[in-house]
Amino acid sequence: MNASADTSRYPQIGTLQFEAAIVGTGIALFPLILLAPFAYLTGYFTLEGLLSVLSMPWSYLLLFIAIGAHFLASRAILRSAAAAETAKDLSSRFNMLFIASGIELAAVIGICLVIVIGLARIDFPHIYPITAGFIAAFEMMIMIPFIAKQIHDLERHLKGRFPESGGWLGIRTKLTFYVSTIFSGTCLFLFMTNVTASFVPLTGRSLVLGIVHLNMIACAVALSMVFVLMSQLVSYIINPLKSLVSGFETGAGGDLRARSIPTTTDEIGAAMLSADRFFTGLRSNIGTLKRLLGTLAELRDHLTAQVDTTAKSILQITAVSAQTRDKVDEQAGSVNETAAAIEQLTRNIDSLTRQIEIQSQEVERSGSAMLEMTGAARKMHEATGENAKTTQSLVNLADTNQALIGKMMEEITRISRSSEHLAESNQLIANVASQTNLLAMNAAIEAAHAGEAGRGFSVVADEIRKLAELSTQQSKSISENQKTVVASIHAIVQDSAKVEHAFREMRESVRTADSLNSRMKEYTELTAERSADVSRALTQIGDVTASVLSNSQEMRQGNKEMLEAVSHLRRLTQEINDSISSLGDDISKVSSAGERLRTDNERTVEATGELDTIVSQYKI
Repeated sequence: MNASADTSRYPQIGTLQFEAAIVGTGIALFPLILLAPFAYLTGYFTLEGLLSVLSMPWSYLLLFIAIGAHFLASRAILRSAAAAETAKDLSSRFNMLFIASGIELAAVIGICLVIVIGLARIDFPHIYPITAGFIAAFEMMIMIPFIAKQIHDLERHLKGRFPESGGWLGIRTKLTFYVSTIFSGTCLFLFMTNVTASFVPLTGRSLVLGIVHLNMIACAVALSMVFVLMSQLVSYIINPLKSLVSGFETGAGGDLRARSIPTTTDEIGAAMLSADRFFTGLRSNIGTLKRLLGTLAELRDHLTAQVDTTAKSILQITAVSAQTRDKVDEQAGSVNETAAAIEQLTRNIDSLTRQIEIQSQEVERSGSAMLEMTGAARKMHEATGENAKTTQSLVNLADTNQALIGKMMEEITRISRSSEHLAESNQLIANVASQTNLLAMNAAIEAAHAGEAGRGFSVVADEIRKLAELSTQQSKSISENQKTVVASIHAIVQDSAKVEHAFREMRESVRTADSLNSRMKEYTELTAERSADVSRALTQIGDVTASVLSNSQEMRQGNKEMLEAVSHLRRLTQEINDSISSLGDDISKVSSAGERLRTDNERTVEATGELDTIVSQYKI
């Protein structure tokens, strides 16, 4: 059974002592409490009557029940002794063990006495020693193994509680010896008393009273032996334990100078020697602890200074890190702006390069065009000379045509006047035809009036009328043609005027063209000279353009390298920024660790202060 488990089930020491007293008193009075009512009812309320009641068979059963109950109480007391936590508790439990053993012995003697008294009523005097011997042997067989078992359990549990005592073998041996001596001596004493009583010549009431007196004397002697042996056991076991407890109590009060000098060589002496070594080691440890506390105080002060310095350094590092982050951010902004400017410059250079290439091509084409224009200017100069001659011919031709047109205008005017006379003549013919037609009609009328005589005249008149009608028609046709001719003449006159005006304008234009041709000649000469100058300038521009194009290519390559450098710088800036961020996190962690270290240091200061206060209470 585990000692710790036993401890949880056992009551406190004061309660156990009270229970032991109650159990002992109850067992001592139990026979009288049970038998008194029966003795009163049966009229045996005298010594002889009480002995008669005790001799009844059921009285033995009641007594055996009482003894069994006491066995259980004694076992509980013994088991509670195994739950001792300190030497003081163990001493108290040993006292209870002695009380239980005394009560157990008194109960055994009572059983033997009752049985002997009961058997004395049988008329067989020599039955006393036989019965007493049997009871004594039975009691030894039952009680001694029982007590030995309880002592063994006690030793097993105490060995777990106090391992430095060496197993408690000596105490176990002493307890077993004392208890065995008490029971065996008591049983032997009872046996010898009853054997002696069997040879005393007593009869009747004197026999019973004699046996009772002898057994009472035996009980008194046995109890005296119990108390003497118990006192010896107490002085041998409890007194050294009290000395050990006193040493521990002195040490608990702070005075470690107390010494536990062993007075025995058994386990208690070994326990006292272990306690002395314990206090010696504890004094050494306390002295070492005091020295370590002094060193710890110095380290504590140094650590406090280091923590303060570290906190200041962390604050400075944090400030520098913040400034560095700001500078890195500014540098990152500058790098981004520079990268943007370089990219824009690269785009401008690319655009300029394309424009320069286009300009170079245009210069080449312009050079070719200028060469062609120079040749064309020379040809134009030559053509201008030819144009001057042609223009002069045109001027002369225009003058001649203008004279011819003047003459033609005069003829057309004369024809117009003639056509007007022709119209008058045609009108006259129309009038004559009309009169002729009228006369023919009158002649026909008159011929009709003449009848047959005028028939021939009628035919002539009819022919004349037809002729007159034909003349009228021709006159109308001529008049219409004449009108057409007049209209055409008027149109020709108008067109001739226009032609004349056009010839005059053409003559002016030719003169102007001649003047322009003269200027053109001058201009072509100047253009040829300027074209040569422009051609030379274009050649120089082409050379400069080629040089600029080459330089722009080099600049573009340089910008590309610069852009790569800026990109690398941007990556480095980002890495620096990330490193600063990581450094900020690390600084935060270090700051938190420093704060925790400060808190732990403060707690250490408090703990060392309390420990110093506790250690200073011990006297070494």
